[in-house]
Amino acid sequence: MLADARRRAQEEQMRAAEQARVQAEEEERHIAGLETVKQKAEAEARQRSEKEQRIKSEIMALSKAEEEQRQRIEAEIKRRAEAETR
Repeated sequence: MLADARRRAQEEQMRAAEQARVQAEEEERHIAGLETVKQKAEAEARQRSEKEQRIKSEIMALSKAEEEQRQRIEAEIKRRAEAETR
């Protein structure tokens, strides 16, 4: 009877250890999945930031070109007006 109780206790301990191992493996897989999602989100955020910077640079370049063209047009208008008054 004591031997049966020890055997049952040992079996129960083995089942508990196996259950703990399986649960730990599931948690590791879950953590790995979350890490993958995190890395993907970080990469997407980096790409969005880089795209935003490129667009801002393009806007600044276009604004500068627009200002330079406006100044050239104004200078040409002034030159023609001066030429007509002569």
